[in-house]
Amino acid sequence: MGKLEIKGFTGMDNITGGLIKENILIPQFVINALPSSTLRLTRREGSVNKITLANSHSMWSGSIILCVADSVLYQLDLVAESSTSLGSVEGKDEKMYYVEIGNVIYLSNKYWCSALENSTLRTWGQSVIDEEAKTWLKHENGSEFFERGSSFSGPGFTPRSSEFLHAAKPMNYITEAFGRIWGAIGSKLVYSDPATPEWFQNDINVFDFTSEIKMIAKDKASLYIGFDNKTAIMTSGSAYDSAIHPDKMDIRYVNKGVIEHTMQYCDFSGELGYNIPTWLSPSGVMIGSDGSIIDISGGKVKYDIDTPIGSGFYMYKGEPLYIATMLHKEDRVVADEATHNWIIKNI
Repeated sequence: MGKLEIKGFTGMDNITGGLIKENILIPQFVINALPSSTLRLTRREGSVNKITLANSHSMWSGSIILCVADSVLYQLDLVAESSTSLGSVEGKDEKMYYVEIGNVIYLSNKYWCSALENSTLRTWGQSVIDEEAKTWLKHENGSEFFERGSSFSGPGFTPRSSEFLHAAKPMNYITEAFGRIWGAIGSKLVYSDPATPEWFQNDINVFDFTSEIKMIAKDKASLYIGFDNKTAIMTSGSAYDSAIHPDKMDIRYVNKGVIEHTMQYCDFSGELGYNIPTWLSPSGVMIGSDGSIIDISGGKVKYDIDTPIGSGFYMYKGEPLYIATMLHKEDRVVADEATHNWIIKNI
């Protein structure tokens, strides 16, 4: 097929319909195409295979690039076009989530979690195991423990939060926010102690929702907790308040569900800004901004998704592109999952 270019493209519309111009319908379904800020829609360019890893998934980019393939964690070098095995993981094909703090990368899926430090996998919560060997005394306030021989004030002060302290447990959607790591275990939202990502207290540092959590996202002072048919917005008014008193965060709901595995932090510049949580909902393309949820697709798109696979954000020829890959329920779509690219652009 030769070059295909559509001018005047302002986004898919499978709800309201209409024309781009006389006798040209607004596209209701678009695959393998790239939109631009100049209102052009062009055929998506092909790709070149650089590294071969069968059954790979959960690619992540931080200080290094990681992915999982056939229950093995790999570090990728895109320049040298090579991969290095870092060790075995559990959970089969379960999506892996990552958080990087300092020189440690924490990684977790539904069934397994670990920490990567100096290219070596270790227990996420090793410091807790080390602390168990020490002798602790409970303070007279009855809620905090202190190492025997340490002072209750001044240098050498070594607190241990409570008798419920334990290492991290497998979680989905792990996210660093307000000096803590947050994660989902079924319908429970759990979080670490402040400034101690190795210390968890799931008995007390927890929000218990009624539905299974499908997304955790953040902005400067808020969390967005996604479910199939709604999204909870959690905020305390400031990042400081959210860090110090997460148990006092206000929770309100928006009747817009989320599509799992589609959340990415995007740099749109302009009015939308940078590091903006962006995800797909059955009712459109959503962003979280200052404790609010905004439908940037303008109510023109609905998604009926059977199997969400993944998502990503990158700059393409100077244009910000958010991309989500999935299998669609409609029988008329026949292709492998790699071609199901719904590309959403801030236009």
